[in-house]
Amino acid sequence: MDAGPKRNLKIRYILLAGAVLMTILVWSGGWFYMQGVLRDQIDHQMARLAQTGQAVSCTDMPIGGFPFRFEVSCAEPVLADARGRTADFKALRTVALVYKPWHVIAEADGPARFEDPLTGLMGEANWESARSSVIYSTSSVEQIDVVMENVSLAIAGARPEAGLLADGASFHLRPLPGALETLEVFLSLNRADSDMLPSLPEPLDAKLHLQLENGMSLLQGAPFERLRNLSDGSLPFRVAWASVGNQEMAVSATGDLVLDREGRLSGKLDLSLAGVDQLARFAAAIFPGAAANLDAMRGAALSFGQQAADENGRPVVRLPLNLRDGQVNLGFLPLGVLPPISLGGR
Repeated sequence: MDAGPKRNLKIRYILLAGAVLMTILVWSGGWFYMQGVLRDQIDHQMARLAQTGQAVSCTDMPIGGFPFRFEVSCAEPVLADARGRTADFKALRTVALVYKPWHVIAEADGPARFEDPLTGLMGEANWESARSSVIYSTSSVEQIDVVMENVSLAIAGARPEAGLLADGASFHLRPLPGALETLEVFLSLNRADSDMLPSLPEPLDAKLHLQLENGMSLLQGAPFERLRNLSDGSLPFRVAWASVGNQEMAVSATGDLVLDREGRLSGKLDLSLAGVDQLARFAAAIFPGAAANLDAMRGAALSFGQQAADENGRPVVRLPLNLRDGQVNLGFLPLGVLPPISLGGR
């Protein structure tokens, strides 16, 4: 009486084992097939870059991660463009889950070196950790996030030469919610210091948040010039937030600006100055030859601005700035001329 049920149970175990074995074989075959597809796609993308005068090379590029991930390692990567600018660093590793291939996590090892033979600029960057997250759609990149810790940067060939240290740095590109063709750009530095700045009791924090209309097309490979959508070829953008400061002083701004073809800025900014006296001393230490003008600007800011206090109890002066073809004015008082901004056609 018991032989029948035992036999049926044995058959079930055999069928289950067969199903598991078949799943493993199919999964393994699919993984190795997708590995080949990934290899072909990498070669295809490198060939496309080569057609535009850009090149990416690795001394070795294995693809692993079986059975649930795809891991691509690039040893000693070197990047170069048509102008001869190069950058290289120690290693790059990327990971994507088999069931979520559109989300790629990357980690880079420093140091990184870069050189521009046309300008003579060269430098080296290093970090404790550098991680990025890239989310793709069927046609383009949808989001980029980069976070770095304990960053150092040294630039040679510039006059004066510059060095920078920061506890952290981050960079983010993503679409604006509710206006998915608008690109949001976020940059930040945490507790940053530079040998170009006077000695400070506290390092500086810097944040920049820009919005570019139709900027998401850049992530689809469109040239930067396509964003110059005004009739005169100017580039409009919004400064959603920009700030630099520490516990003693801070400068922040919001507003709408336009960059013309000559690299000159025009528009209006709402400026907030926290700790005006400390800011004046800081600026005078950077530009000692302009101490008299800076003192006049401080007086103008206190005269023209609306005074209040921020959440830290620091005195704050709020004032409007007008820019026209690079000329900066506080009301009718001219403050100076900003140097042109060169985007290098990108």
